[in-house]
Amino acid sequence: MKLEDQASLAQVKQGNLGKVTFLRYSLTLPQEYQEQQDALLSEVIDWIKGAGVTNLHSASASYAKGKKVLVITLSFAENVLANLLLNLESVKTGFVKKSEIAGTKGLYSFNSESETAFTSDCIQPPAYQVVPLNGANREWLNVINTSLATGEVEVLS
Repeated sequence: MKLEDQASLAQVKQGNLGKVTFLRYSLTLPQEYQEQQDALLSEVIDWIKGAGVTNLHSASASYAKGKKVLVITLSFAENVLANLLLNLESVKTGFVKKSEIAGTKGLYSFNSESETAFTSDCIQPPAYQVVPLNGANREWLNVINTSLATGEVEVLS
C-alpha cells in the first residue's frame, strides 16, 4: 500500500477521525494504464477495507467518455458511502491522486497536486506503481464489473 494511503489509515486506526462515514478516492493516470483497471480498483478496495469499512451493501458503477473514466458509488453497513473516480484517459505523464476519509471527529485529505517541499519543472514525474491485484478483493470487483455491464446498482444480499 502506498505511503499516502497508509498515512490516512493510521489516522483512522489512532481514532483521530472517529467513526468513518465517507471515503472519496480519485486517481487520474495516463492511457497506458487502461488494461490495469482491476488491479487499480483492488488497491482502492484494500484502502477502504483498511479504514475498517468491510460490509459492502451495494455498488453502482458506470463509464464515461468512451469507457476511459470510471465512476463508482459504494454503500456499506451503517450508512457509510464511498465515491471512486478512476480516470484512465490522461494524455499527460505522471498521475494525480486525491483521497479523503471523513469521520465523526474529523477529515483527512490527500492531494498529490498540492505544493510540496520539493518541486521541479525539469524532472519528469514518476510513473504510478500499480500493485498486483489482491485476490481477496475479487468479490467486490465482480460486483463493480457486473454493475458496469448491466448499468444497474448491484446489491449484495
